[in-house]
Amino acid sequence: MLWNVVKPWIVVVSLMLAIWAGNRLHIGKVRLSSWQRQHWRWPYSNPFLHASAVCFLVLIHQTAIRDLGLNWGHWTTGSASVIFGTAVLFGGVVVATNSSTQKKLQVHFPGWSTILFQGLWVPVAEELFWRGYFQAQVGLWLTALVFGIVHASNPGTLASRVGGALYAGVLGLSFGYLRWSSGGIIAIILLHSFLNVLNHVTDKNSKLAPTRYSAPNAVP
Repeated sequence: MLWNVVKPWIVVVSLMLAIWAGNRLHIGKVRLSSWQRQHWRWPYSNPFLHASAVCFLVLIHQTAIRDLGLNWGHWTTGSASVIFGTAVLFGGVVVATNSSTQKKLQVHFPGWSTILFQGLWVPVAEELFWRGYFQAQVGLWLTALVFGIVHASNPGTLASRVGGALYAGVLGLSFGYLRWSSGGIIAIILLHSFLNVLNHVTDKNSKLAPTRYSAPNAVP
């Protein structure tokens, strides 16, 4: 019984430590995180570790794939309303924030690397781990809380980190409710993808993919 309570926390701490250590690996004189940003624009190793953790759990700890909720689930009118409301509310926050920062709404194509990373790689890997595995172990509220705290580690000012943590935490509550009410995560993956892509489509800085990344000590 105690092991079942402790296991998900060991898994999430191990995952965060693996990401932390991976970001500090060096390729020559350049950190792995910086090398990925320089060549691919995004740190693909982070969601790769999320996905690897899920595969490890499925293979080693006998977590059934069906328990991860990789299906459409059973949708009700309430669940559909939450999806629509989340898309409108959080999509509005994203657009309003980017418009305010840039003084006007600017829409552009951020590049295929961003579309692939933010629209596919991150949503699939994160939702499989957080809503697919972790929420089934510790519940909706704790998952949303930890999900928000983890996003506070993203680069930026203290204000942007706190704002990002609050945004991710509240969004995690919405995602978590959808997982709990429907039993599936495919629609959540699509919603996560929509919000990620919308953010970068309306952020003019997303098109600035430098040929040389100038902050080798930055942590994604």
